[in-house]
Amino acid sequence: MRRFFANLFILIIAACIVFFAGWIQFRVKPGTCGVLVSKTSGVLKNPVLPGQFAWRWETLLPTNANLLIFSMDPYKSSQEYSGSLPSNEIYEKMLDNNVDFSYDIKMAIVLSMQPNEIVQQVADNKIKTQDDLNIVLENKAMILAKEIAEYILNSAKDKVITHPKALDSDTLKLLASKNKDFEDIVLHSVEFEAVKIPDFEMYENARLLYETYKNDLHEVLKEKLVAPMVQNIQIQQEQVPVQDQLQQEQVEVASESETSEVQHE
Repeated sequence: MRRFFANLFILIIAACIVFFAGWIQFRVKPGTCGVLVSKTSGVLKNPVLPGQFAWRWETLLPTNANLLIFSMDPYKSSQEYSGSLPSNEIYEKMLDNNVDFSYDIKMAIVLSMQPNEIVQQVADNKIKTQDDLNIVLENKAMILAKEIAEYILNSAKDKVITHPKALDSDTLKLLASKNKDFEDIVLHSVEFEAVKIPDFEMYENARLLYETYKNDLHEVLKEKLVAPMVQNIQIQQEQVPVQDQLQQEQVEVASESETSEVQHE
């Protein structure tokens, strides 16, 4: 009987060791997610999340499996989108540099990646560490900042909005959802730190004024340069018949002279 209980105790201990060796959930702390990568099975399709039971036999083999841990805390990125409207330097000089047609939009974007997408990123060999994930999120924030800034500029041009603060979170999330790159990205917030938008109405007036100036200048140059050229051509054309007549008369005179010399002989 003692031997039976001893063997049973040993089996229980062995079972506990095997269980805890394959139980990977406890390694994942709250606020993080894990991705199991093994030599035998590759990348586990499902993320390992805290509070969800996960046991994998791959971890029983020494050096076979590696559990990658990633933070689920939202990532904050500071972005700036700046530039100038087309031909702004020409229009500014035309208005004596009293205007500025440049724009500068600074914003802080807070976003995170869904656990399933993190697994896919690992499977695609795009990320292996938290730093790699941060780089991917930074690039996503850069793309999103460009879309948001262009939306703001176009809306200001069409007089749909007067200031970015008028944009609600639903509108910003809708912008993100239209891009396939953001299907598994969670946009938490967008905070505008500084916004400089050009006066589009003045810009359009300056553009029309410059187009009028160009057309007027073209007509003046046409009158001063093309008209004299046409006049010279007409004069040359009038002179050609006169020159032809003179040459003909010279030929006739020479012919008569030769005829008279022959008769004289």
